[in-house]
Amino acid sequence: MEGGYRRQWPLFWFSFALLIFVLLGVLYVALFGATLAFKDYQALHGMAGSPWAGYTNFSSLMGGQTFLALMGNGALLKLCELAAALVGGGVLAMLIACIPHGGVRAGVSAALLVPALAPAVLFAALLPETGNAYAYFLRSLVPCACFAAFTGGMIAALRNGGVVDALLGVALAGLLLAMRLLSPDLPTLLLAQNPLNYAWSDALISYSYRTGLIQTDYSGAAAAQALVSGAQLLLALPLAALFARILPARPARLEARGALPAAALLSVLLIAIIALACGLEGALPLNSTGVILPLLAGLAGGVLMLALTGAPSRKWLAISAALVLSLGGNEMAEYLLARIFGWINTPWPIVLLSPLEPRVFSLLVVMALSAREQNRAWLCLAGALVTAAYAWGDFYLPMLYIMRVDQLNAGYMARQMVFSGENPLLGMAYCALPAAALSALAAVLHARLGVCEPANVK
Repeated sequence: MEGGYRRQWPLFWFSFALLIFVLLGVLYVALFGATLAFKDYQALHGMAGSPWAGYTNFSSLMGGQTFLALMGNGALLKLCELAAALVGGGVLAMLIACIPHGGVRAGVSAALLVPALAPAVLFAALLPETGNAYAYFLRSLVPCACFAAFTGGMIAALRNGGVVDALLGVALAGLLLAMRLLSPDLPTLLLAQNPLNYAWSDALISYSYRTGLIQTDYSGAAAAQALVSGAQLLLALPLAALFARILPARPARLEARGALPAAALLSVLLIAIIALACGLEGALPLNSTGVILPLLAGLAGGVLMLALTGAPSRKWLAISAALVLSLGGNEMAEYLLARIFGWINTPWPIVLLSPLEPRVFSLLVVMALSAREQNRAWLCLAGALVTAAYAWGDFYLPMLYIMRVDQLNAGYMARQMVFSGENPLLGMAYCALPAAALSALAAVLHARLGVCEPANVK
């Protein structure tokens, strides 16, 4: 990255090689999914033995009566997330920008990592109404707005600016969200969706999930995902060019005093609010796997952060964001590859995919903007904590890849409570509070070492 690695060229080449490896992995999965979409996949014959179907899967999908509705629903639901980010995040970012002390301003911005990483099941429990898209908007409001406000605070800190730069950062967050314009947040969508509200809640990504993983029409699901990924990639590339133009060339010198206590105090306050919201009277039965898997995923997140700090320029970082966000999340291809590799009921899918989840990866990209020679190790630790916080409360990846009840995490068990309808807040603390604690640690590290430590820039 510009301004960094001046005295650490071996580490630069190592981290840049890691970044190339990650991008090649994403492209490999995308190409596997695209190939699957042109096949009539038969599990008994495998990928190589399944017959070629040509455009049959695409014509069947696009010729259906619900295709345009699925496309429209996905875009509208994503626009709900964008509205939550731009409006809610814009208001928060302007309030933060009005804080006169630079260190306190950066600390408050960093503390927004706590609500930005709150588990989706927490919002589903707090807002159980799922009758219309308004409920989906409310469930998306807090994480999207806090992500945008965190980004606004980051850009304002990097530019050493005020309200205008904070709003520029919010726009940057909007660009990252828009790179997945046809893919609303799938965990939030699945928690809101039921057969009675498919008219507004069924999008191509939920159709792909249902068709492939429930009805076992793998090729039909892959065709839906291929259309989504292709359309998103075409949009993401020009957005990446705009993304790169917004970013500053290098971090500015900033005031560090006050950042650490501001991030710590606000994080503790947010944890207390979550504790009061979900209640402490219940307990989820935890197991060693449910605890270890988020920590291993966090290790992978730290490695990914190291790779992102190896981007030789902001353009590289923008291109990486465009490729991973637009092509990533190909559930059907990822699931079949996990079966081929024998990774079902193993930690590998959760460990490798958690850092690439859109919410996590977008945060890691924004955090990587503050990389300097003297703070990369601490920044990688902050990225590891961000990933671990998300993986602790995530139910979606364990639901796909873990078939044994004794290995499921707190997020999945909390989801079962929400769906049961019997005191859905009972035991939610074991899902939300550890995730909040991990993200609070990441906020403190990022406030003190990721943004505010002055760089030795000549």
